[in-house]
Amino acid sequence: MQLTGTFEERVDQAIAFARAHNTYKYDHEKISGIYRKAGVPYTKAAEKLFREWAGVFDGILFYNDNDEYWPTHRVDFYISFFSDAEDFTDYGIKYAAEPGDDEYDPAILVRNKFGADAVPVATGGYYYPGWIYSLPDGSLFSYHNDYDEDDGWHFDTFTDLLRMELGSPNPTRMEKIVENQDISGTLDECIEQEIAFFKTHGGYQNCRLLNSAGIAVDIPEDRDFTDDELSKFLHDYFRQPMPEMPGRQHRIWHVVK
Repeated sequence: MQLTGTFEERVDQAIAFARAHNTYKYDHEKISGIYRKAGVPYTKAAEKLFREWAGVFDGILFYNDNDEYWPTHRVDFYISFFSDAEDFTDYGIKYAAEPGDDEYDPAILVRNKFGADAVPVATGGYYYPGWIYSLPDGSLFSYHNDYDEDDGWHFDTFTDLLRMELGSPNPTRMEKIVENQDISGTLDECIEQEIAFFKTHGGYQNCRLLNSAGIAVDIPEDRDFTDDELSKFLHDYFRQPMPEMPGRQHRIWHVVK
């Protein structure tokens, strides 16, 4: 989807698109159980944030077509709530909530500023991801270990946080990954898997390829390929293996553009 208008208008469009294609279903017992297991309070403010925003930006990709220095134009941005978080429980939530020995430990700063009811809810942002906390009054705090030092960022709303994080990359378009599949094997095996994936996901016009070099490609939408022509196109695109990769490993995305 193209994003147009002022920066604020583009952020509003991005939120509307992401909400329209959000498939995440909030499960209170699951989320409260994750926090209970981690020994971290699950406050009313945190619950409200989860209900409104968890999953909204899952699978969302942003691009800036005016970026001359990165050929894919892909914006390095994500927001990930602690919602499917058995693997995050011991590291993410606990690390962000319990003060430790690390001089860059966000929990020390947050505990000193806001007290024990500042609840970690997500990680993410642009380029260097931050730790995102829900505060009792409904506002948010974000801390980036890599460059925030002692300050961090305080936001009245989640939309304000998005505007800060997306301000530098200033995206011009976005899309949503609906489903993806990792494929591997010989080149012929990869091609066979790709064509089968296209046929079950609405055709190649609705899919994007990512090769082992991390470069994404769209198949030209104005081409009407036969299976043989599509196979040749894919052979030409993927025929060079990456020297550091043992064989060929690629990914296919089913996207909403």
